[in-house]
Amino acid sequence: MDRITKKYPINDTSIEVFNPFGGAISIVVPYGADEGIIEVNVKNGVESPFFSLKSFYETPDFNQELAKPGPWAVFETDNVMFTIPSHSIIPGQYDLMQAMLDWDTALQGVNSIMAR
Repeated sequence: MDRITKKYPINDTSIEVFNPFGGAISIVVPYGADEGIIEVNVKNGVESPFFSLKSFYETPDFNQELAKPGPWAVFETDNVMFTIPSHSIIPGQYDLMQAMLDWDTALQGVNSIMAR
């Protein structure tokens, strides 16, 4: 299946978004934006597993995330972000944290080689 992305400008205090296939809602903040902290509320959304090892946020309990009902799981580090079907994650089959650390290390190398 092709990549499907839909962008919605946030130009009001309330907007409606949808995706018939499900998937994450990402809010892209422009580099250098200085609007302070904002509050975002999502209605009728389905919470998905979210695994983060970013420098400013680390998922506290990976096993608890697996219980969330969303069809897609989001993985992110400081160097990579990807989404996979939740049903493909089998609890205990892989060390998810170590896999993310390995991906992050690999992408650090790629970024270094590419001078990014």
